[in-house]
Amino acid sequence: MVSKVPDSLVLIDEMLRGTNSKDKYQGSKAFIERLIEQNISALFATHDLQLSEMIEDYPQQLRNYHFDIQLTEGEMNFDYKLKQGACRTFNAAILLKQIGLRM
Repeated sequence: MVSKVPDSLVLIDEMLRGTNSKDKYQGSKAFIERLIEQNISALFATHDLQLSEMIEDYPQQLRNYHFDIQLTEGEMNFDYKLKQGACRTFNAAILLKQIGLRM
């Protein structure tokens, strides 16, 4: 059970890393929903884009932000600026394309 400490902020980087993708999503979703139920503030860093879809069910409680990449002459450049919304740029596809593989 999650317990609330006044004026606290939960920080999580890649929750349940190393777990299969189905268990990772379901466990992460359950944990986030528990935090929402208990009105606990949290910040999650994740590559699991499916979690970003939870905003549809919790539009007042959740926000999505991302870091983006720009392509300049075939090179990936990171500006490290936080942007609103879920990420829509996928660097694995770019990297695979650069070595001749298509997704």
